[in-house]
Formats: sequence, structure tokens, C-alpha cells
Amino acid sequence: VIAARAALATCQADQEAAQQATTASRQEAAESDKALVELKKEQAKAMRRNRQLMEEVAGLGLQVRAKQKEHAQKAEHACEVQAKTDQARQLSDTVSGERTKLAAKQQDVSMHLDYQHKDGDKLRGRLDVKDEMVKAHAAELASLHSRCTLQVAESARKDRLLAEAHEKAAADQRRYERLQT
Repeated sequence: VIAARAALATCQADQEAAQQATTASRQEAAESDKALVELKKEQAKAMRRNRQLMEEVAGLGLQVRAKQKEHAQKAEHACEVQAKTDQARQLSDTVSGERTKLAAKQQDVSMHLDYQHKDGDKLRGRLDVKDEMVKAHAAELASLHSRCTLQVAESARKDRLLAEAHEKAAADQRRYERLQT
């Protein structure tokens, strides 16, 4: 009985030790579970962060593609602008050449107009002289006309006097002839 009690005490001690070990194991398991839960939480956070980073990377990739597309469009636009600039430069050169030609023509026309103005001034001077001569001739003609009118009037008066003298002479002749008969 003593041996059984000793065995029972040993069994109980073993059982208590086993329970303590089990409790310690359970505590370790609980701590491990807590650590595992913490690790799982950290893993979930890391996975969420990883997903966010992947989304950001995808967004940045889209932005990079958009920037590349924009850069390509700007490069294409720059080429178009350069082509238009070259065309404008060529047109400007052409216009400058035409402007130079027109300036030369304008200078020729100006010289010709100056010559025409000088000729016109000379002709106006001659015309003024001729105009003065015409006025002088007109005055002389008016004077001659008035003198002619006076002479015609004088001539008419003399013709009347002569006609009167002829009539008087004819009347005298008839009287003389009557007297002689």
C-alpha cells in the first residue's frame, strides 16, 4: 500500500508535472499563437502594403505610358512646328525677294514719276506762256474787233452819206435837166 501510495504520489507528481508542462506548453502555444496572430497581422499588413505598392507601380506605369505618349505627341508637334517654321522661313525669304524686286520697281517708278513731273512742270510753264500769248491775242483780237466795229459803223455812216450825196446829186441832176428843158 505504501508502495502503491508512493507510486500514486509519484504518479500524481508526474501528473502535476505533466499538467504544469502542459500548462507551460499551452502558455507557450498561446504565446506562439499570439506571435503567429501578430505575424499573420503583419503579413496581412505587408500584403496590403504590397498590393498598394503594386497598385502605385501600376498607376506609375500608366503615368509613365501617358507621359511617354504625351512626349511622343509633343515631339510630333515639335516636328510639325519645325516644318511650319521652315515653310514660313521659305515664304519669308520669297517675300523678302519679292519685296526687294518691288522696291527696285518702286524706285524706277519714282524716278519715272519725277521725270514726268519735271516734264509736266516744263509743259505747264510752256502752257502758261502760250496761255498768256492767247490772252494777249484775245485782247488784241477784242481791240481789233472793236476797231473793226467802229470802222464798219463809220463805213456805214459814210455809205449813208454817200447814198444821200448820190440821191442829192440825182435830185440835182433831175432838177438841172428840168430846168434845161
